[in-house]
Order: sequence, then structure tokens, then C-alpha cells
Amino acid sequence: MAPTTELEEWEKQKAIDIFEKSNLSDGREIHDRGKRSSKIAFNSSIEVEALNYPNPFNPSTTIQYALNEPAIISLQVFDILGRRVAQLVNSTQEAGTHHAIFDATRMATGMYIYRLSVNGNPSITNTMLLIK
Repeated sequence: MAPTTELEEWEKQKAIDIFEKSNLSDGREIHDRGKRSSKIAFNSSIEVEALNYPNPFNPSTTIQYALNEPAIISLQVFDILGRRVAQLVNSTQEAGTHHAIFDATRMATGMYIYRLSVNGNPSITNTMLLIK
């Protein structure tokens, strides 16, 4: 199935080619410094930062994210083919640091992608490697 949006295309490319800096069409900047942590600032006052540890992992990893103000958060995990394999968070979260655990006990070895969305806007996408 071919990607249907600029964001989906970007997410698939992210899994293949880690980049230094990319701009999305709506003016947001996403920075990936080759680390497990990513930070994004919207044109509004919301800032979010996320990382997962350990990475590579077996059988589970913790995804930690921090918000500077309350927001509606969605945290999803996808396999390398773009199929959603887990919905870890889908709720309003207060400002502060939060954690979600991705248990991949029943998953195959390989690359997984998590996407953290803030207030309905896809925000941070990072890769995780499951090694069994």
C-alpha cells in the first residue's frame, strides 16, 4: 500500500534513513541528532520531548515524554510496514513527565516506530529496535 500523505511518506523514510533536520509543510521543525530523544516546538506554546529506553530492547521498552502544558496525547506503535501494533496512550495528559511501556513479548524481531501526537497533530516519530 502506497503512502497517502506527506506525513506517512516522511514516517516511512524516517525508518530507513535517519536525518539531521527536516521541515514539515506546516512550518514545524523536527530535529533528530542521531539520539533516542526528539524534541518539537509548535508555533503555539506547546513543547514536547520524547525518548525510549533501552533501545535496542527485549522484550519491553519505556517511552518517556515530557509536556510543558496539558495536551491531548496519542502514542501509537507501528511495525516497519506501517501497521499499527499498539495504542499506548490516548488521553489528556497534564504538564510534566510521563511514561508508557511497550511490551513486545509477542512481536517479531525487527524495527518498530512510535508516533507521539499532541492535540491531534503528529509530532514525534522515532524508531525502536526489538532484538530477541
